[in-house]
Amino acid sequence: MKSFEQLSEDIEARRAALKQRQREQGTSFKERGAGSQDASRKRMAAQRTRLDNIQQRQKAAKAEREQARAERENIAKERHDAKDELRKELEQEKQERMRDKDRKRMEKERAQAED
Repeated sequence: MKSFEQLSEDIEARRAALKQRQREQGTSFKERGAGSQDASRKRMAAQRTRLDNIQQRQKAAKAEREQARAERENIAKERHDAKDELRKELEQEKQERMRDKDRKRMEKERAQAED
């Protein structure tokens, strides 16, 4: 049988070991918490980077679409302007032909009236 002195030394040793284990567990818990926070921060930073890259690609694609649309509009405007110019020229030619026809008719009428 153990003596009282040995028993109290044994209890003290167990208490000290328990306190040491508790300190180690607390430290371990804090380290795991810090590690998980670091991992979470890294994941968030990586996600932000991916989102930024996606946004940049979307902006670039949008700019390309806008530029292509502007080019199409310019081409369409040039075609429209060319058609308008051609219509004006054709109208002027038609008016000139009509004037020439009217002049010839008037000249014929004058010539017949003089005869």
